[in-house]
Amino acid sequence: MIHCPTCGKENEDFFKFCLGCGSELKSAVVPRPEPVEREPLPEWPLQNTSPEMEALSDSKIAEALRSKEEPEPEVESSANVEFRSYQGEPSDVQEAPEAPEAPEAPEAPKPADAPRAQSPVESQDGRKAAILLGGIPDPDDIVTVVRPAIAEAQTARQCRVCTAGIPLDFTFCVVCGAPAVIDRDSASRDVSEFGLESTGESRGQLVLLREDGVDRASYDLDSGMTLVGREACQINFSGDEFLAPQHAIFSYRGDRLVLRPLPTTNGVFIRLRDEIEIRSGDSFRVGQELLVYQEASELLAAGRSEDDGGTRWLGSALASKVWGRLSQRLGPGMAANAFLLEEDDIYLGRDRGQITFPKDGYVSGCHAVLARRDGKVFLKDLESSNGTYARLNDEVVLKDGDHLLIGQQLLRVEP
Repeated sequence: MIHCPTCGKENEDFFKFCLGCGSELKSAVVPRPEPVEREPLPEWPLQNTSPEMEALSDSKIAEALRSKEEPEPEVESSANVEFRSYQGEPSDVQEAPEAPEAPEAPEAPKPADAPRAQSPVESQDGRKAAILLGGIPDPDDIVTVVRPAIAEAQTARQCRVCTAGIPLDFTFCVVCGAPAVIDRDSASRDVSEFGLESTGESRGQLVLLREDGVDRASYDLDSGMTLVGREACQINFSGDEFLAPQHAIFSYRGDRLVLRPLPTTNGVFIRLRDEIEIRSGDSFRVGQELLVYQEASELLAAGRSEDDGGTRWLGSALASKVWGRLSQRLGPGMAANAFLLEEDDIYLGRDRGQITFPKDGYVSGCHAVLARRDGKVFLKDLESSNGTYARLNDEVVLKDGDHLLIGQQLLRVEP
């Protein structure tokens, strides 16, 4: 639970605003743990090192550095001896020649032909000493950083910011963190059965949003038509179990982008910009609540119905002022709370109005209103934070910036 720093009310951990006063909860001061005092770094010689490093004392390192500047004179002569023994015949090595009275000094081989003598720094102990002093990097510690390569189109996409390759199941670039541009599935189904055709050319976009409204990813819309669903579509949300295999169709008709919802269990919802008229059986979403409106005439007709044997159903009578009912749905044919509508204006909210949802943090204090005028019923959003979404019963022309709820996906339209 999160305690509001303004009014002290307890709120759920995922709430961003206080249910009591509306203050932003992220401004609450979170106590930080006290800093842990770290032990100072040990002085030379290092402790808990490997046996090879412990064997290198200060004197050996200093000796190695001095020998690098002033090579020992014996190194050159030993190299010559090794070279002569290698180049000579076996008989020369086995039988020593008789020493003449005035032996001539052997001609020294050319430096280019002689193997280069190893200095003490290049020996085992000298090399380790130089590594400790930062002079020569250890080959085992050298790591080659390779920029992610751009794979084939079937396995990766190209970041539009840094051009790095992005795997298909990633929604952000692994190099720069930019949102991925998710292309249409190349193996999409044949959509000729819907009377439309795809052109293969991109025109607009659907932008996938997070819960806080930040862009998460973008999807290209075909200039002809684009099928959206859970599988075998041009845009697939394979992990969304609330989507039908083929859920909705986006198509261009001249300069207009049209959305056609297909017959599905959960439908497509659009965020209200203005007041709309609703009819009996229409559903809409307020926060996390799914609500269905029914006219009183339907309720009365159901109460006068009979079973197969001609027996009338027994039930309570409705008051004469009741003009409708709003039911909170748990699933197909399953209702939780039911609210009878009697007044001309019915306000819905988290803590203000005739119908409230105090436990739903996505509902504003006063969220929406149902109004009855001249025998018609209208639904209007009251500038709520998360909006009011009405289910589409027929195709609709989309505008730039329209918000859609398709399954669990929140999308913004950019035609």
